[in-house]
Amino acid sequence: MAAAKSVHPSAKSGRPKGADSGARRDHILNCSIDLFVDRGYHGVSMSMVARESGLSPTGLAHYFSDKDELLTEILRRRDVIDTSNWLAANDGANGSGWERITALTGLVRHNESQQQLMRLFTTMASEATNPDHPARQWLLEHHHQTMDTIRQACQEAKKDGVLRADAPEDLIARVLVSCLDGLQLQYLSDDSMTSMAESFDLLSGALFERYKA
Repeated sequence: MAAAKSVHPSAKSGRPKGADSGARRDHILNCSIDLFVDRGYHGVSMSMVARESGLSPTGLAHYFSDKDELLTEILRRRDVIDTSNWLAANDGANGSGWERITALTGLVRHNESQQQLMRLFTTMASEATNPDHPARQWLLEHHHQTMDTIRQACQEAKKDGVLRADAPEDLIARVLVSCLDGLQLQYLSDDSMTSMAESFDLLSGALFERYKA
């Protein structure tokens, strides 16, 4: 279903100045998220973004030169937010080892209230299975970075004597990332599902019990 239209100020062109530039950029990104979620990447044009943002096409071009740049910034910002929330759940940068994996439950719980960002992720991730999609590289990097962080946490847990030396860190990372992605799809599509965090906590706990030292 298409996003509801809102009343925007008259479109203005011209180079952004001062503090208004950052606020306008944020406004463009927020409007674009709604469009990409409702229409997918190929269903959105820069003219649509300009109209929803209350800008002329020329004014929009001062902030984002094309749709690929806009999408890249949206996805980058989404990952920055997730990383920030993961660190917050992990007591800043102080947590290490398996504590970093346990802290993912806090991120999952936070994301339960961020349904529009989850819809953005699931929509773009599905489209990015096409090798020619502009979000393809982002999806690969997103998964690789998350898995690398989990693998590093497993290695730290081994050094701490928390995990067995033969615990398969690659497999643990793959399973947990697959769970994160799958839970978002189920949560968005099944109204009877009231918590993702509970399911993730169950899986991560089961993996820990299986491979703990």
